[in-house]
Order: sequence, then C-alpha cells, then structure tokens
Amino acid sequence: SKGEWIISIDDLTFLQPDTIEKHWNLYNSGFDAVAGSYLSSSGDEEFVMDDTRVTNEGGVISPTDLTIWTSWWGLHTAFSRKAYLTINGYDETFDGVYGMEDIDFGHRLKMAGCTMAWEPSILVLCDKGPSHNDTHSTLLKEGAPTSWARGGLKWRNDKLIDYCRAMNVVRGKRRIT
Repeated sequence: SKGEWIISIDDLTFLQPDTIEKHWNLYNSGFDAVAGSYLSSSGDEEFVMDDTRVTNEGGVISPTDLTIWTSWWGLHTAFSRKAYLTINGYDETFDGVYGMEDIDFGHRLKMAGCTMAWEPSILVLCDKGPSHNDTHSTLLKEGAPTSWARGGLKWRNDKLIDYCRAMNVVRGKRRIT
C-alpha cells in the first residue's frame, strides 16, 4: 500500500457504510493505529456481537485504548504508513494462522511508542458460515503446528494444512485433501 492510512481487512469480512470514515477520523485525531470490533453470523442467523473483547465471554478482558495491543486482532485494524514502516511491517514468517501475525504486529507497534486506540463502535460483519474455517475451536485443540524462525516459534499455514490432513479433519461437508 502507498496510502498514508492503511486498513487491514480479513477474508469473509464485510465493511459497514461508515467503517472507513470512522477509521479515518481516528487517524486524523492523532492515532497511529486503530482496532475496531465485529459482528458475526454463521449464515443461518442475524449478525450478533461475537467479539469477546466486547462481550467479556471466554475469560477475555476487554481492552482499553491503553491495552488494545494485547489483543490486536486483524479482523479489521488500521495504521499509518509511518507506523508500519517504523516497525518494518508484518513478520512474514507468521504465515497467517490463529492471528498471531496480527498480535505480533500490535505488540511491536506498542513497543515502538505508537499511539493506539480501540474503538468497538467501528464494526464489520464477519461471515462464520460454511466457508469459515474456525481454527480456534476445531483445529488447534491439541496444539498448533509451528516453525522455528528467528529464535522463536511461529504459527505456520503449511504445517496447519499438513496437520489437518494427518488428523483427517473435516471442514463442513468437504474433507481437506
């Protein structure tokens, strides 16, 4: 991206009419990075608040503007190009499993002194229907596949796929082959 404000959106995520405007307003208020919240639906129901940072379900403590970096979920986040370049962007070795690349990104933003905000009123819709692969509750019950890189463990998609095949995991009605 070459813009001064970058919004990161996960797959199966749909913006609301005011999502971009709300992110932009917080950027113009002086924040280097902003995280919003989400509503989700499994396809057979209305969209409902499913963000444990808002609902406090599952033992998750709701973050504040000062602690959002502890749960920097990439479902939709925004950050300045300057902040992105300051921390050298995302760590590509995380390869996108379980959101650890997003959380790592948030931690590094905080360590770099970036001003961060959590605004739960900035909402997107998350489709958790048949196309959604819920790694949190199905694939990672017995531990997640990782690789050693740069002195630490990183979550890896390629190993996750191999793990699924080995465990004969079924996703929806299709078997992963």
